[in-house]
Amino acid sequence: MRVPKEKIDKVMETCRKLGELGQLRCLNCRRKLRFTHVRKYEHGEGYYWVYLQCPYCGYGTALWKLLKYINKR
Repeated sequence: MRVPKEKIDKVMETCRKLGELGQLRCLNCRRKLRFTHVRKYEHGEGYYWVYLQCPYCGYGTALWKLLKYINKR
């Protein structure tokens, strides 16, 4: 998920809360993930890309895909 630099702290806090609630999952192998599996990197000037890296199967799930999955549940 492409996030403006000024909103990254809020997005990461939301990810932490989702992790505490057990809502973070790998969309490939479906295992539960923790906040420590959330990754970010600079994605263009003034933006970050936020995703989850599964330590079990190695799949990288974009945050926007996970949020779409959570909203369907």
